[in-house]
Amino acid sequence: MGQRRKNGIISLDVSSKSTGWCYMVKDNLKAHGCIQTKRGHSLEARMNDFKTQLAKVYKRFNPSHVIIEDVYYANNAVTFKVLSYFAGIARELSYAMLHIEPHMVTTGEVRGYFGIMKRGEGKEIAFNMMKKRYALKEFNFKDHNDITDAITQGLYYYNKVILEKEWPENEKPPKARKKKRSRRTRKKRKT
Repeated sequence: MGQRRKNGIISLDVSSKSTGWCYMVKDNLKAHGCIQTKRGHSLEARMNDFKTQLAKVYKRFNPSHVIIEDVYYANNAVTFKVLSYFAGIARELSYAMLHIEPHMVTTGEVRGYFGIMKRGEGKEIAFNMMKKRYALKEFNFKDHNDITDAITQGLYYYNKVILEKEWPENEKPPKARKKKRSRRTRKKRKT
């Protein structure tokens, strides 16, 4: 491995099937891709494939920072368990190869930083923000949203964690307007 780049960041949006990654120097996107594991293979074979491909990314870029999306439990214990395995591989490999303890971050923390508060639509809003910011014209949501999630995390990490600055209000998406309640609804609430 070559010399580390100061503020070289690898960001991972970990998944058992399609892990989006990006490499940034400061807030400049330098490279991106997706680690896809072989469908139809055993979990252990996919974990090994993931580890091999991720090791190549780590070796190629030799970052000074690694950020990984933390797993969360969302009503499916099997998915949670499998994601935990893959995130564990990414964490262990980061330490074994790079001697870096990765920064773990939640999706809510990242999206909140950028002012993305709409539930259910946050992934698409983040996708469109990063597509526009980095002029990723060839990107489409279906094929590239894992990569843009990694980019969003990397940009968050550089700005919030390294620089310790807030995201400018004028770059945040417009907030959803609250629906006005009718007079009838307001009267019912008062009583």
